[in-house]
Amino acid sequence: ATNALIRKEEKARRKYLQNEEKIDICNSLESEISDKLKLLSLLPEKMKNQSNNSLLTVKAALLLCYIKRRCNMFFIALEEKYFSSVELSM
Repeated sequence: ATNALIRKEEKARRKYLQNEEKIDICNSLESEISDKLKLLSLLPEKMKNQSNNSLLTVKAALLLCYIKRRCNMFFIALEEKYFSSVELSM
């Protein structure tokens, strides 16, 4: 009975720590891209006020590409943080 209780406690602790880590990762990612997301959210309003939207459309596309690439690089860097150089060389 004691072993079962210890296993349940360990499982609950592991789940709690996993959730905390996910929250930390999401917060870090948000801080990485928040300024570009704000710029992107302002573009539709600017597009309503201008007749020639081609430059703003290009800017929106570039911002989306930047955000996507930054997210990708964020997770690559995160993965490398947990692997040693020996593991990566294999």
